[in-house]
Amino acid sequence: MSNTVQQDNLWDFGKIDWDEYESHRPPYPDELYKIIFKYHGDHQGRWSQALDVGAGGGTVTKELLLVFDHVYCSDAAAGYVAQAQERFATEKEKGSITFLQRKFHEFKPEQDFDSDDHLVDLVTAGTCIHLAPSPGKVMSLFAPLLRSGGSVAVISYGTIPITEPDEPAGPLIYNALDAFSRYFHDKFVETRNHPGAATMQARYENVEFDPAVWRDVRRLQSLSGEYACPKWIESSAPNIGPNDTLEKLPDDFVMRVIDYEFLVKYFHNFGPGMVPMSVLSEHLAELKKVMSDRKIVVKWPFMGMLATKR
Repeated sequence: MSNTVQQDNLWDFGKIDWDEYESHRPPYPDELYKIIFKYHGDHQGRWSQALDVGAGGGTVTKELLLVFDHVYCSDAAAGYVAQAQERFATEKEKGSITFLQRKFHEFKPEQDFDSDDHLVDLVTAGTCIHLAPSPGKVMSLFAPLLRSGGSVAVISYGTIPITEPDEPAGPLIYNALDAFSRYFHDKFVETRNHPGAATMQARYENVEFDPAVWRDVRRLQSLSGEYACPKWIESSAPNIGPNDTLEKLPDDFVMRVIDYEFLVKYFHNFGPGMVPMSVLSEHLAELKKVMSDRKIVVKWPFMGMLATKR
């Protein structure tokens, strides 16, 4: 095994076309934001300030700006923060925005948040907590950033596009993703039992909510019978509280109608510049033969958590 890259900015892929990135990844459906905002409103959350952690180019930030007075768009990668600034400079949004470069443990509320109590009303984390040093304990990092009655929304999707059982492209898509993941495992991160990958495979069920700090914990899932990651990746042990509620969402909660060209860009967007497409050349050639010009429906397992700070 040769881990040739060991660095904090492993997930900073440099300059990215965020519009292409978003259109060739699993989508966060509009219904998801309705669920998050309804939960926040039902718990009498305020609509003053929100923090988007691991924001990348601002996929979730865009939605927060529509309903919050001010949004903090934060990412650990300086390049992503700069690109988000460029992106939002050309967009006219309802709310105002501040950009921060912070890792999960680096927030300093009195310095970072320009509110009277230096706290925010909502923290969102989209497809990023697997990058935290201890993903199962990440809520202990979010709690100090929220005022009492504030909400946290952690959302993600699995890596495996799920097809209909009789779709011949289905096994080929899995094989391509498996080859990609094994290359990444061998060259960069030992993903088989990596805490982040294991957290994804566990559907976030290992993430702990201290009942003295959090209430009304909701865990959301779709396609619960499917693997979230390649099946050889281990899963963290569940840590579901006795009062947590598990809500099953429709199987097609996260879905797209795709063609072969989508898959090419989908795999590229997993790790731009890190995994040579030559690793997938044979798999993609097989997919091209099977799919030709056809379009197929694919779905991704969804996982999410909502909670209110006491």
